Amino acid sequence: MSNVSATFFGRDRSASNASTRTIDMAMPGDTDFTIHVETQGDGSLNHVFQTLPISIFPKPSIGKLVILDSNTLVPEALKALSQYRILAAPVRDVTKPVDTPWTEKYLGFFDMSAIVAYLLDRLGPGGHDMEDFQKEIESLSEFRNSTIADVAKIVHLQPFHPLEQDRSNLLDAMLLCGPHNIRRVPIVKTPGGDIVNIVTQSALVKTLSANMDRFRSVGKQTLTALGLGTPAPVHSVSSEDPLFQAFHLIRQHDISAVPVIDSITGRVVGNVSARDVRLIATSPKVYKMLNMPVKLYVEAVSEDAENTALTCTPDETMEEIVRRMVRAHIHRIYVVDEGLRLIRVLSLRNVICRFVKEPIGYFGRFFG
Repeated sequence: MSNVSATFFGRDRSASNASTRTIDMAMPGDTDFTIHVETQGDGSLNHVFQTLPISIFPKPSIGKLVILDSNTLVPEALKALSQYRILAAPVRDVTKPVDTPWTEKYLGFFDMSAIVAYLLDRLGPGGHDMEDFQKEIESLSEFRNSTIADVAKIVHLQPFHPLEQDRSNLLDAMLLCGPHNIRRVPIVKTPGGDIVNIVTQSALVKTLSANMDRFRSVGKQTLTALGLGTPAPVHSVSSEDPLFQAFHLIRQHDISAVPVIDSITGRVVGNVSARDVRLIATSPKVYKMLNMPVKLYVEAVSEDAENTALTCTPDETMEEIVRRMVRAHIHRIYVVDEGLRLIRVLSLRNVICRFVKEPIGYFGRFFG
C-alpha cells in the first residue's frame, strides 16, 4: 500500500460490550501488519472518560507543533526532530492543493526511530565505520537526496488517526492509545483539518495520575488483581550483548524498549528504548558504542531516567505504579519477583488498557 489514509474518529458510538480481537492496519510501502489488543478493563469507567473533552490536554511542552512537509530531505527532517527533542512529527503532503480535504492532507508520522533502525539493519553488525550518524545517513544513496515521501516507500510512516477537537472525548483517545496501541493521536480542528495538538500515551497516563481520585476503582487494585502480576513473554538483551542487538529487537518486534538483564545475576539492570535513537542520531560518542556491550552504554547514560530500570512487585497497586511512572518520566516499569528477576513488562499501553473497555463497533468498521 502506498499511503496511510487519515481516518476521522468522532463521538457517535454504539454502547455494547467489547471483545478481544486482532486489528489489521495499513502502513506506507508495505503489507498490512497485525496488532494484538491487550486485555482490557471492565468498562465501568468508560462513562467517566466520556465526560472529559479532548481539549483538556495542554499543548506540547516545546511550545509549538512540529509538522514536516513531505518534500523535506531526510537529513533535514532528522535535524528538525533532534532540535526539538522529539521522536516523530506528522507529515503534510505538499502535492495536495491548499483546499484539499483534511482527510487527505497528511501522510502519517515521520519517526526517527524507524530511520535509525533501518540504517542499523542496512549496515548490519560491525558495519559502523563512520564516527557520525548524520554523515552515515548522508552516505547512503536512499537517504542522501531523498525526501520523506521517497523513504515512505521503504520505511514505515506511523499511522495518522486523528480526533476532532470539538467532538471527541478522553475515552476516544484512551481506546486508540490503549487497545489499538496508537502512540500518537493528532487532534484536528474542523473545517480545515489543522492539527492543534498531539495526544500521546504518556500524556494520557499523566492525566490518569492527576485525576486518580476519579479512577480509584482500578487504581486501588494490585497488579495481581488486575492480571498483571503473572509471567509474560519479554524480549530482552544480556548486559554482554552489543548495543546494536537491542535496537535490532526493538525494530524486529515493533516494541518500544527492551530490558537489559545482568548476564550473571539474571536481574534487570537497565533499559534501552526507542527514545535512545535520539542519542545515536546526535551523539558521535554514543554512535561509536553500537558494537560495544550494552552494559557500557547503560553506564554511560545512567543519569537519563529513560535508561533506568524502574521495577515494581505484583502486590503494588495500579495507583502507586502510575504515580511512579509519571514522577520518573518513564514509559514502562518492570515487574519482578522476590529475587528481583523479571516477570513481565508493564507499559503505558498496559496501564491505559486496564482503565477502559472498548464497546463493540465503537469505531465503526475501520478496526473490524
